[in-house]
Amino acid sequence: MEKTAKIWSDFSDRLLRFISSKIPNTEDAHDIRQEVFVKIHTQLDKLKNDEKLEAWVYQISRHAIADYYRRHYKTTQDTHPALETMADTAEQNLAYQQHAYCCLEPFIRELPEKYQQVILLTHQGHKQAEIAHQLNTSLSNVKMRFQRAKDMLKKDFISCCGYHLDAHGKLTGEQDCQRECRH
Repeated sequence: MEKTAKIWSDFSDRLLRFISSKIPNTEDAHDIRQEVFVKIHTQLDKLKNDEKLEAWVYQISRHAIADYYRRHYKTTQDTHPALETMADTAEQNLAYQQHAYCCLEPFIRELPEKYQQVILLTHQGHKQAEIAHQLNTSLSNVKMRFQRAKDMLKKDFISCCGYHLDAHGKLTGEQDCQRECRH
């Protein structure tokens, strides 16, 4: 119980910001944070390496967010208005809900470490200036790494998942998870 309280103290605010960046409804974001901490508390014995605590906490959070969208999609069979902030069209939002997690994490793991770090830290809700300080590099270097990582991920989604770029450089199309990918 004491360890869970420390994790709450260390991560609660950052985790709420991270979840709120993905779930626009404040009440739902608070509920998801609570679910995450219940899972943390009940599964804390499964964490083998305390050095990986932060990554583990955010992994649980990402799964809880994905579960939230899966539940919502199944109950409404429609795109929730809160998802409109995630992509330009309802079709892209629907594709995101259904498939975003099947390829994204393996693609991120395949990035060179310096790009992987920037993507993961940004995804965890850290500001780019914080990341620059944490990685002991310049802000412009972090911005460049982030842009290169996004470009690499786009290429992976194009080559593996059947997406293409629209006139504005955004991924579009139907995802084809049945294609052979390298992961």
